[in-house]
Amino acid sequence: MDTVGKRLSGRLGFTQEGTVCKDRIVKESNRDSIVYGLLNSDWDKGARMFMYKKLHGEKAMKVDKSNNEKENELEVQQKFLADKKVEEAEKKLAKL
Repeated sequence: MDTVGKRLSGRLGFTQEGTVCKDRIVKESNRDSIVYGLLNSDWDKGARMFMYKKLHGEKAMKVDKSNNEKENELEVQQKFLADKKVEEAEKKLAKL
């Protein structure tokens, strides 16, 4: 019966996984519950940004996106340095 909730979940990228019949009793009548699911890949593709924009506004969303890009760049740099240390350690072991 909650059409607004169903539409919102669709816009966020959720898919309907199933229905739990007669899950609750409200005002002496049975209510069904709908179970929704979201994959990690869907969350990364845009559902997170949509949710963030709705909760905090477009300006905060842009700042958050910029911060995420910087964090990803930092992770790449740290992985590169870690790989370089491993290579140097392997060279030292080879000399022994």
